[in-house]
Amino acid sequence: MPTSGGLGKAVRNSKEIGCAAVQVFTSSPQQWKAKVVTDEMVADLTKAREETGIDCLISHDSYLIHVSAVDDEHRAKSIAGLQGEIERCHRYGIPFVVSHMGGYKDQTVEEGLNRMVESTKHILAQMPPDVTLCMETTAGQGTALNSSASSAAKRPSPQPSPRKSGARERQNTFAPEGAQRCRALASGLKGRAAGRKEHLSENSGG
Repeated sequence: MPTSGGLGKAVRNSKEIGCAAVQVFTSSPQQWKAKVVTDEMVADLTKAREETGIDCLISHDSYLIHVSAVDDEHRAKSIAGLQGEIERCHRYGIPFVVSHMGGYKDQTVEEGLNRMVESTKHILAQMPPDVTLCMETTAGQGTALNSSASSAAKRPSPQPSPRKSGARERQNTFAPEGAQRCRALASGLKGRAAGRKEHLSENSGG
């Protein structure tokens, strides 16, 4: 949903077209720089959620973020960018952040996955307890990661966040809701829900 005019306006517009859940950007998806989240911005979103009854919100991070990048500077910038996105969601009260694993350009798949794992572990270790990171599946275009069962299996284990006073404890894991079924099917994966656990298997592997 377009967020010009603020996240509160985006939620209200979503209600008008019959949405029960909304995905937003907390900053421009094409820029590294993000606006500082003010008390007024948070209050407007909170009010919009109360007015509309829409409480299922998820944010997508910047398209510039590439936590598996070979270039150290780009990877460090990506880690900081994703941490910034998570902090903004914490401020807004948005419980989920969708991110891409990145790709393995100029490296092997294994090297790309290892870089993604190390970057993401660093991010998870410092996440606020009320935000969960969701890694998005891909249809396997080019050198994109997370398009196969082996990529999904490589994702880091849940990292428990330290309890903060007055905060609900949450494990900042990769939520199964981050798996997009249409892309999973396009890349040759089958999804089977079992409670809150997602099992992915390759067609050829059964």
